[in-house]
Amino acid sequence: MAESCDARSIPAGSLEDARGADALYKQGLAYYRQRQWQQARESFQSLKALDPGRRGIDALLDELEIFIRLESFVPTDSRHNAPSSAQAGLGRAVTAQGFPAESVAPAERPRSSWSGLALIGVIVLVSLAYGVANPHVGRRIAELREAGQDHAAAQEWSEAINAYEELLLLSHGDAEVREYLWVAYYERGHERSVGAQRLEDLGLYQESSQQWEKALADFRAAQQVHPAHSPDPRGDPALRIAVADERKHCTAHLVRARRLRDERRWTEAIQVLLLLQSEMPDYRRREVLAYLGEACLEGGLAAVASADTTAGIHEGVKLIERASQIQPSRAMIQTALRRAQGYHRAVLSYESQQWNVAITALEGLLMEVPNYAAGRGRETLCRAYLQRASERFHQGELWLALADYRASSGLECGRGAEVEQRVRLIVIALTPTATPTQPPIKVPATRAPASTPTPAPTLPLAQAPTPPLLSLVPQPTPLEASQGR
Repeated sequence: MAESCDARSIPAGSLEDARGADALYKQGLAYYRQRQWQQARESFQSLKALDPGRRGIDALLDELEIFIRLESFVPTDSRHNAPSSAQAGLGRAVTAQGFPAESVAPAERPRSSWSGLALIGVIVLVSLAYGVANPHVGRRIAELREAGQDHAAAQEWSEAINAYEELLLLSHGDAEVREYLWVAYYERGHERSVGAQRLEDLGLYQESSQQWEKALADFRAAQQVHPAHSPDPRGDPALRIAVADERKHCTAHLVRARRLRDERRWTEAIQVLLLLQSEMPDYRRREVLAYLGEACLEGGLAAVASADTTAGIHEGVKLIERASQIQPSRAMIQTALRRAQGYHRAVLSYESQQWNVAITALEGLLMEVPNYAAGRGRETLCRAYLQRASERFHQGELWLALADYRASSGLECGRGAEVEQRVRLIVIALTPTATPTQPPIKVPATRAPASTPTPAPTLPLAQAPTPPLLSLVPQPTPLEASQGR
């Protein structure tokens, strides 16, 4: 039998007590169904102590007392020899009008006269006991039936389920009550599934998953209450169970994928979304593709930015390519792919010592995104300038080497002292030396000595004002710089 808990509102501050009361109620029902009267009574007594206002508990306790007393009168050999007849007499339907004649099945022929007398005594005690308890139980049955019908008419399915669950216990499997309870569970499950779908359409996947879980429990309960019930036009419980289970599973995947996205755990988010696609290819296809495209793009950019090798950069590029395939119309993804591919080619060119190709590609990339790849693009360009400048310096192309050193210095890549030293060496090498003074011309003795003008006094070189070091280097024309002068 499906199990239900009381639907009354829970006072503030008593949530733990309410959970304990629900657990005791379910435990008592389980013992009751197994005809373990002592354990059922203990559970319901504990429940009454914890929640004195719980309805229907007194009727259940009264009934359990009767069963326990009757069980104590049955001799041991009678319990072993004719358990089915005794239990059948205790478990038949009880109505407000009394104990039906067919409810006490004829006992099998006992092995001894004492067993027969004992069983007759049990039957008499059952009749006497129910004669005392029936007025109270009958009133409770009538109250529950009326309450269940009222709640069902108002579509208050949770309250109707509570009433019918208790009524089914007291009426011992009444077919009409089973029908009412089946309808109540099915209708509540249907309402919850409609609400779950609405939440799903709003993108509230966490709340939707919880509602699908509740709808699933209701449809399972309906199937358990009345397995042979005729199918509902909206689908039999087995079909509704399959749909609700599937939707609960899918929304749970989306909830997890969104949580991983918020935590920027892109690889795991991609795995969850791909799993969802493989299990349910048509489930909310647009939303799933949007989440997958975003995860691939962000995961690819993160991989490119953190990669220390060309292989790592290539993995990031492949993720961005996948995002581009998923959403080919998004210009932002296409731009990101172009930049990542250009950066990958530039790094490959740098590793193969093609400085000109690497520098050209990186200069264009950094004009768009100055801090591309978390600054790794600028660092690579700086090293490419220094490598090319070093080669030019050793080849005697001082003007070109000087231009490269100055370009790397402008990138501020943390090698300022080395660059400044190289610049000083190049400046000294390019500084023109002073022209030597011509010696005086000797005049022959036969001629009158020619008068020579007295040179104007000049300051020693050490006393002359010294211009800045770099200003001594003549600046080449563009043509000279391009030809290597």
